Parts: sequence; C-alpha cells; structure tokens
Amino acid sequence: HHENGRAETEARPLWLHNMKAFVSARRAASKREVKDFLRLKSGRQSVQKGLAVAMGTKSVADVCAAQTPRTLFLSSHMAHSSHPPARVLETLRQAEANGADIAVVSPEQMNRMCDATRVSIPRSSLGLAAVFRIGNCWALEETRGALEVACSGERPNVVVLDRIQDPENAGAIMRTAYGLGATCAVVSRNTAAPYGAKSI
Repeated sequence: HHENGRAETEARPLWLHNMKAFVSARRAASKREVKDFLRLKSGRQSVQKGLAVAMGTKSVADVCAAQTPRTLFLSSHMAHSSHPPARVLETLRQAEANGADIAVVSPEQMNRMCDATRVSIPRSSLGLAAVFRIGNCWALEETRGALEVACSGERPNVVVLDRIQDPENAGAIMRTAYGLGATCAVVSRNTAAPYGAKSI
C-alpha cells in the first residue's frame, strides 16, 4: 500500500511537489510581451488583433477552462508560496496539459499588468494573467460590409454595440450575447472597448 501511494506521488507533475522548481523551469516574459499586454489591456487593439487579456486568478481560470490561452503569465512570487491556491494549481495544470505558453513575470510587472490600484483585484489574486483569442468581432469603421459578412450564414446571430459608453455594460452585453449563441459582434467607434480590462 505504501509503495502504491509513493508511485502515485511520483507520477504527479514536478510542480505539485515544488512550485519553485516549476517557476524556475519557465521562461521569463520579455519586456515587449509586457508592453503588448498593457496595450491590449487598454482595449484599443483587442478588436484589431483578435486578442484580449484576463487578470486575476478567477478570470484567468475561467479563460483556461474555455480555451488554451495564447500566453499565460505567472508571477514569480508563486515560487515562494508553500500552499498556492487550488485554483492556481488547477489552472496551471490545465494550461500545461494543453500546451500553453507559460511565462514568468516579476511581482512588480504583475502589479503593473493588473493595475491593482485601478482594477478591483484582491492582492491575493494577482498571481496570474493571460492573453487569449477572441471570437469574430469587427470594428464598423474598419470592416466594410461587416454586417453582410456576419449575416451570410444560414442562421446568423449578431450583436451590434453602438455608442455603449460604459465598459462594464459593454462587457455584460458581450457575455450575454455569446451566452445566447451570438456568432459575432460588430462594434462602433464610439463604443467602450468590449475587451478592455474593465469590460472583462
């Protein structure tokens, strides 16, 4: 019985035994990646690039449960945590199993990326951030005939955001629309970024 328990323990990934070893085995995020994250966080480039960000352990866990993030950022302070939150461990396990690119940032970089002073994320939840791909989302001023393209399917289900200035409302509309089966979104120039930090 003791040998079976030992075998099960040895079969677990290394980081379940030693978070420090897991963190040290990851690559360090480049300054360019951090800058690109900050640009995406503003929401101005999300629609054009088809990318958005998630910040905090809960938001990142939700993203990882739905898709493999393009990049998962892990704060190096996790290396010194003897009891990382279960949600963090499960998110890392899932991301690693799905082949996600995992990069380590310093606590200072993570604080800057999450902008903890402006976004209401508890300090205990600042260990993770992620860049993920978004679905079909067009900017009206950049895609001529976006509605024609969106409605060309057999059963189109399109949401149009026009002059929605509150980012939280824009985010709520997007989540509700996708929950109801929307296949794409069209966003006007004077609408709050639907994939900005406050929207998500």
